[in-house]
Amino acid sequence: MQLKVYVVSDSTGETAWRVARSAALQFDGVDCSIVRVTDIRSVSDARNFSRRDDLDGCVVLYTLVDRKVRRALREELAAASVPAVDLIGPVLRVMTGQLDRRPQQVPGLQHRIDAAYEDRMAAIEYTVKHDDAMGRRTLVAADLILVGPSRTGKTPLSMVLANHGMRVANVPFIAGQPFADDLAGLDGPAIFGLVLDPDRLATVREEH
Repeated sequence: MQLKVYVVSDSTGETAWRVARSAALQFDGVDCSIVRVTDIRSVSDARNFSRRDDLDGCVVLYTLVDRKVRRALREELAAASVPAVDLIGPVLRVMTGQLDRRPQQVPGLQHRIDAAYEDRMAAIEYTVKHDDAMGRRTLVAADLILVGPSRTGKTPLSMVLANHGMRVANVPFIAGQPFADDLAGLDGPAIFGLVLDPDRLATVREEH
């Protein structure tokens, strides 16, 4: 037995796709084809989709945050007797009533949040791999490089900055040992030197 499910979204359709996939797995022996229709952001977009000629026998799941677009799709599909499920409208209505505030109705916010999270995780991973002179061959990929003697706070500062999405490398300055070759000719990363009062630095080193 076969079933085609259209997931209609004003963004990537990832949320509706996951729901459709989870539901389809509950039906043993059913060949379920899930098709994403993305970037449906206007009433005309919704109407154009609902009037296509291959919806007979299909199921439609949709996540549309704009109330007018959502209503247009719902009414058009109902008129065409196409079974459809609104995955986000009921949730928005309940939250609106509880908060007494209207939603922003801005498509793609979750995708933006996910992208920002992934960028931050990538920055943290880069920073961990470039702590204390590690990863010298890929210093050019850093957003900034911290240079300073040991115990001047390069590592904790690096992690704080990484949590804000910055790729940070740190290179220790060790008296009598050259390090400028790693930094010479780098075009891109900003380089900052960290300093500490010599007496305070000596105390910190004794404590650690």
